[in-house]
Amino acid sequence: MAMGDESYDNQSDGEGTVTRKRDFKNDEESNYKRDARRDNIGKEPMIKVLVPNDAAGAIIGKGGANLGDLKNRYGATIRISHNREVYPGTDERIVALTGEVDHIIDLHNYVIDKVADARGPDGTKDERRGGMVKMILPNITAGLIIGKGGATIKAMKEESSAYIDLTGRDESPVHGERILTIKGSTEQRIEAARLVINKVASDSDNMANTSLKYSHRARGGEQRESRDSRDDRRGGASRFHDNRKDGGLGSAPPPHNPNAVLGMGGGATNLSNLAEVAQQLVGLAQGQSQASTGSVDGIKTTVQIQMEIPEVLVVPIVGINGNTLREFIQFSGAKIDFSRSELGMSHKLLTIHGDLNQTQIAYHLVNQKITQIRNELALRR
Repeated sequence: MAMGDESYDNQSDGEGTVTRKRDFKNDEESNYKRDARRDNIGKEPMIKVLVPNDAAGAIIGKGGANLGDLKNRYGATIRISHNREVYPGTDERIVALTGEVDHIIDLHNYVIDKVADARGPDGTKDERRGGMVKMILPNITAGLIIGKGGATIKAMKEESSAYIDLTGRDESPVHGERILTIKGSTEQRIEAARLVINKVASDSDNMANTSLKYSHRARGGEQRESRDSRDDRRGGASRFHDNRKDGGLGSAPPPHNPNAVLGMGGGATNLSNLAEVAQQLVGLAQGQSQASTGSVDGIKTTVQIQMEIPEVLVVPIVGINGNTLREFIQFSGAKIDFSRSELGMSHKLLTIHGDLNQTQIAYHLVNQKITQIRNELALRR
């Protein structure tokens, strides 16, 4: 079903739901509504899924005729990339569902049915793809699904009886994202998807991952910029700051293991990149000798790091509803908390406590976040 080059959504105009191609009239009312919707992007519960082109056409309907009905029927908003905008490494289109979590789940069940009926390029029903659900998750959101020691994904598999798997961090076609795949009967896919959506739809990183355009983000693609080149273009941070110049808040590594951060450039642009830093640090730590793990001949060793954080940086480090700090704790395994500082109201004392590897990982996650915040503040000046 040819749908042209437009992307589609089913936003409401306040008086009833209308289907819109992304062509807004140049009148004041349309501009106001468009700006209001844009202000809300990244703040609503959301999931992103991949669908075959045939399923996307069935969801949209001729000229987008189905989309208004979907908004009325399910309450959630659906956005679909145009037929030339596919996810890198695949021939599938990107679908974003936003709204209340229960509404997203109901609308996604409809999407599951359309994918199950989708036909391949040869015109025959694609039974293999029809039995799958594919979701796009930022790295850090994928960590929520995995859980500590894989406990969360294991519980989801047991509860749903479905197959649930995530691409490896280095296997994903897009830097900073991973693809979650669910396989099983219709009932198993629906139940597993419900569990995943309830877990990730309201995660701040997942909610902010709203783009339907990926041509510039393919891993290894010609149009993709490296993080280092982005930092250079922005006049970003060097790999390591002089800790003394930063008042104790630079990105210099702690003395325990200076090799742990080789290749870790400053200027991470989002929490997904910070999660990737954590995973790389974990891998490096696991490859070290027993003497580096915080336990020597059965002797338990704990480490405490304290940082005086300026008040202006505290809220971004903590994140919305404490999400960022919780992710740092999850990925590092260390205990991290803020308390009163001897420097007074202008600073907070951040304490990191754990074994050697845990504290190193947490320390570098915090420093990466500080670098990110400072780069963002510099761009606003």
